[in-house]
Amino acid sequence: MMTKLCPLATGLTFPEGPRWRNGKLWFSDFYSHAVYTVDLAGNLEKQLDVAGQPSGLGWLPNGELLIVSMTDQRVMRWDGQSLSVHADLSPFARFHCNDMVVLSDGSAFVGNFGFDPHSEDPQNTNLIRVAADGTASIASADMAFPNGMVTLADETILIVAESVAQCLSAFDIASNGSLSNRRVLARTPGQQPDGICLDMSGNIRVSTMVGKQLITFSPGGTHLETLEFDVPVWACAVSDAGEVLLCTSHHAVGTDCMRERTGAIQRISI
Repeated sequence: MMTKLCPLATGLTFPEGPRWRNGKLWFSDFYSHAVYTVDLAGNLEKQLDVAGQPSGLGWLPNGELLIVSMTDQRVMRWDGQSLSVHADLSPFARFHCNDMVVLSDGSAFVGNFGFDPHSEDPQNTNLIRVAADGTASIASADMAFPNGMVTLADETILIVAESVAQCLSAFDIASNGSLSNRRVLARTPGQQPDGICLDMSGNIRVSTMVGKQLITFSPGGTHLETLEFDVPVWACAVSDAGEVLLCTSHHAVGTDCMRERTGAIQRISI
């Protein structure tokens, strides 16, 4: 049975990187090259332009916004007025960077494709750590398209969607930000996990790219639920009131996304 959706914002190119903050959903729209907000009443507002194609979002402790700039492999910093380079990821990523999780101390983990999906076979790549001061380093090598991420247990566990490997990988996070004890938390056979968020119960919600599914796992990796939709679901977030919000688009190729503008922010209909 298909789960019904209620649109909050439509006419987008390809929405990604959703994060809930202060009563609004912040998200990137890839091919508009802009970061937007939308509230639960559907009020859409452009916040800033990012020429290098924005993706993952998060905030420093001082409230400044970090934005992954995909095509130039950077993390940008926005203070509400001006945009500057926070970190250069190009030494560690051979193709586009994508999603990001920012921890409470201002450090971040950033994923990247590792290959051009339109012209190359899959290749493993690095998960990148960015310290609060913008210093970038390899957090974990040999990852199969590290994508959406969340932290558990007071930021001592990192969960990473490895899209090509079709699994969620877990790491222990040390006090110095290093990762250890890599293991598979859950598998998504036949589905490529993409965006991740935690719901109000602390369970892990995972979107599955073109699979048109939202899968829920417990923090320990037990499968709890799979919801089916009539549109591909690329990323997810949860409001402070518990509403599950989804980034959807019928298309993924840039030219199609710009021409058709089927991208939307949608809420699961209750």
